[in-house]
Formats: sequence, C-alpha cells, structure tokens
Amino acid sequence: MISVIIPCYNHGTALPACLDSLREQSIDDFEVIIVDDGSSDDTPSIVKKYIDTYINDLQIKYLKIDHRGAPTARNYGAQEARGEYLLFADADLIFHKDALRKLLSALQRNPNASYAYSSFRFGWKKFNSQPFNAAALRKDNYIHTSALIRREHFLGFDKNLKRFQDWDLWLTMLKNGFTGIFVPEVLFRARITRVGISAWRPRLWYVFWSFPYQWVGLAPRLFIQYILAKKMVQQKHSLT
Repeated sequence: MISVIIPCYNHGTALPACLDSLREQSIDDFEVIIVDDGSSDDTPSIVKKYIDTYINDLQIKYLKIDHRGAPTARNYGAQEARGEYLLFADADLIFHKDALRKLLSALQRNPNASYAYSSFRFGWKKFNSQPFNAAALRKDNYIHTSALIRREHFLGFDKNLKRFQDWDLWLTMLKNGFTGIFVPEVLFRARITRVGISAWRPRLWYVFWSFPYQWVGLAPRLFIQYILAKKMVQQKHSLT
C-alpha cells in the first residue's frame, strides 16, 4: 500500500483539486493522510464534506495538530501511515492519473532504489529532473519532495529547517546509502496559489539579488531566508 501524506496549513481551497486527482489514480491500493497543521481557515469542514461525498472512492484519514510547520506535519503523517511506501504531497499539487502507478513500478523494477521521482510543472514552467547522480545532488537539489519512498528507508524531515527540507532528506538518505531512481516524465503539476509551493521565484530573481546581497548585504527577506537555509543544509552535510 502507498500512503499519500498531505501537510495542510490554510490550504482548504486547494485541497479538493488535489484529492480529485488522487481519486482518479489508475491504482487503488493507497490511502490519503491529511495532516492539518493548525489551519485557521475552513479546512476541517472542506475535508469533512469531501470525505462524506467520496467515502467509497478514497481512503482519507484527517488528522489535526498544533501549528508546528510542514516537516513536523509530514513526520507525524508518516508515523500514522499504514503503507509500505510513502509519498509526501503539497496540497496544491495535481497528479497525473498514472503518477502513483508509474512511481511504484519504477521501485518494483529497481529493488536497490529507495525512492522514485519525476519531473513536474509549476504553472507553465517545466521543472526537469535528471537521472540520479550523487555528486550533482551534493551541489544542488533536483528532486522534488513528492517522490515515492520505501517506508523502511525514510529517515524523517528535519523540523528545524524552514526551507530545503527535501534536499536535506535526500542528502541524509544518501549518507545512509539510499539512492533514487528517475522516472523521465512529468507526473504532477503545482497550481499557482497564494500559499505553498507558489513561493517559488525564477532563478534570475536569485541571481539578481545575489549581487547587492554580497556587496552591501541588501536583499528581500525571502532571499535572505533562502541563503541562510541553504547554508544550514550545506554546513550540516559538510558541503562547504
């Protein structure tokens, strides 16, 4: 069984579309665990209505915790999961109908791989991944959080990181000899919303602000948070 774990913080309006895409998957041996990370919107009522409507179509477990951040919510969902495979999904993702089947098939064909991952789209932009390469992973992250992971190899998200939590996970797994397998397809897309993955900025945005930041320490708060978080991961894994 696959356990799809969705951390949710004020994502009530985005959730139904994500759940619809999971309900239409070409396999049915999976459960969905929604971990409400202390939302203040109408997430509980939206989830209840969805469960009541599609109770025979989708196995959904709804859990609510105090607001402690996505890493904690993901780890809590993993503890409550029943599946031998885990997939962590942002609430604003829309999955291709064969996404779970193709990721699972890749792991079944490659027993030495600990997780399977793919490319994805954010709005109009395609984020291409690449075949697994340890040296390249140490330089930069090219693997999205929504990979299918063998549960026995999942080592948990670092709750102290505000960004780069997925990169940190893959690097931590790499240290333990756990590597991934690439599925060369776009298997999901991220919708453009006000929260979640929509905080993405174009690469040129980071390049632009790197110069004033290096010269005079001037940059937007999001850029500074990005730099500091990246340094934390680099230092943790001795990449600098």
